[in-house]
Amino acid sequence: HVKQTVLLHHENYDGSGYPSNKSGEDIPIGARILRVCDVYSALMSDRPYRKAFDMDTVMELMIDEVKNFDMRIFLAFQRVVHK
Repeated sequence: HVKQTVLLHHENYDGSGYPSNKSGEDIPIGARILRVCDVYSALMSDRPYRKAFDMDTVMELMIDEVKNFDMRIFLAFQRVVHK
């Protein structure tokens, strides 16, 4: 299960991700959760090519790309982050 989660965490809920172009419920739940967490972590972190974004900007950027996420997971994630 862990291997599949890591392997498939770049799959987008709408099927536009990689490496397998899986979509929706065909993506294991762990990979869908990790997808949201990975994007959040990447946006909140300094990168060699840009500074970290602030929390409000991160949420705006993630909402703009919400098609990439399982909506139930994203909404649960938002509840946790905003506590």
